[in-house]
Amino acid sequence: MIAPAPSPLVALERARSFHDGQAATPRMSHPEGIAVASDGTVWCGSETGELHRISPDGGERRVVASTGGFLLGVAVDEARGRVLVCDAHAALLFAYDRASERLEPLEATRGLLVQPNFIVVDEARGCLFVSDSATREGAPRPSIWRFPLDGGPGRICVPEPLHFANGLALSRDGATLWVAETFRERVVAIALDAAGDAAGPARIVTQTPGALPDGLVATPDGTLLVCCYEPSVVFAVEAEAASAEPGAAPRDAPPRVLVGDPSAHLLCRPTNGALDRAGDLLLANFGGWHVTRVPLPREPRGEALDA
Repeated sequence: MIAPAPSPLVALERARSFHDGQAATPRMSHPEGIAVASDGTVWCGSETGELHRISPDGGERRVVASTGGFLLGVAVDEARGRVLVCDAHAALLFAYDRASERLEPLEATRGLLVQPNFIVVDEARGCLFVSDSATREGAPRPSIWRFPLDGGPGRICVPEPLHFANGLALSRDGATLWVAETFRERVVAIALDAAGDAAGPARIVTQTPGALPDGLVATPDGTLLVCCYEPSVVFAVEAEAASAEPGAAPRDAPPRVLVGDPSAHLLCRPTNGALDRAGDLLLANFGGWHVTRVPLPREPRGEALDA
């Protein structure tokens, strides 16, 4: 098992509890997914199917809707005023309309997905990407779907078999889709063509032996943050190593530790993360009931943020 490095980029003492989901009724039961809207509101799903809206300062929270299932990935569709969620039990994506406050299934996803896990919205292409984590007898399989945001039919856009495809992140130019393969303990990069289909084979970006990568967050400078379910640690991968340039060699060393918590208390199985309006990292802690805020170095490869 990997322990946090002696000199992480951010000292754990700099992290804070952004919102304590035990402190109000109903509790926020083991949040997995998290997303931040342009107005600063924070959206989390729970293991009981509830969609929680948290105020930008973390002080207030309310349950806005529930699928009654088990929510995993959460994403914001700003152009349509929606919050999109993955329900593992229903094997469907749902859309919450922020104006009408109605939660409806995305019917185009019905009958296609086995265990929808994570969503990335691509406004430029007018589509969303979703990972389907289910495997058959542990065998890798094609796992990345693309659906039009207007509700049209979807298709597999990465035909290459992946093993438990989990977190996704899209580069700013839309040319690279990063995928966490949790039980292969690695992150891969997939080059995309103009339509959003794979333009080549997956390339290993980094390997995390002994750690299980779950959620991915792309920062504005292109650094890729890798949230690990076990142990409770977040890694950072340098921008140039995270590109999907064909023929590039895989990294043979683990990425640098951004922040880690050996006690699994403040960081407690951080599955997914999102950047707030200040550019800091908010983490959903699937092993707890809270959201953690981690201040990010403005130059992640520069000096560490110590206590």
